[in-house]
Amino acid sequence: MDDNLKEQFVHAIFRFRKSGMTLPAEFDIRITELFLLRSISANISHPNKSVHVSVIQNKLHITKPAVSQMLNSLEKRGYVKREMDKDDRRKIAVTLTSAGEEILKKAQEYFNLRLEATISRFGVENTKQITHLFNLLADINEDLKS
Repeated sequence: MDDNLKEQFVHAIFRFRKSGMTLPAEFDIRITELFLLRSISANISHPNKSVHVSVIQNKLHITKPAVSQMLNSLEKRGYVKREMDKDDRRKIAVTLTSAGEEILKKAQEYFNLRLEATISRFGVENTKQITHLFNLLADINEDLKS
């Protein structure tokens, strides 16, 4: 296999990762925290408007320690609240605070505008194609890991 192609491929991956989407400092959250807040908001099914940590972990495909670390950070800033589930004391229920709902709304608006601008410049067909290729690449990497 062409060593130059391998080098270009790795370089492109690192360049893309480095240039990845970020939120301006005024939002006070990282992009990964935005996705966690979105996951909490989208998966609230409990009567007290909470979601279990295990549900978040499964939806985002990240480790339990990573979820805990992000929740610690978000809780310190007043965006989420964690409590032991009253129905199942082995589980932790997470709720968004009003500050969390507000930062989520603002950050989502910014993120959506940024995505629309990116897709507009990149093109719908290119976006569909690269989405397919990224998913294919992720599938191959996951398959090679196992």
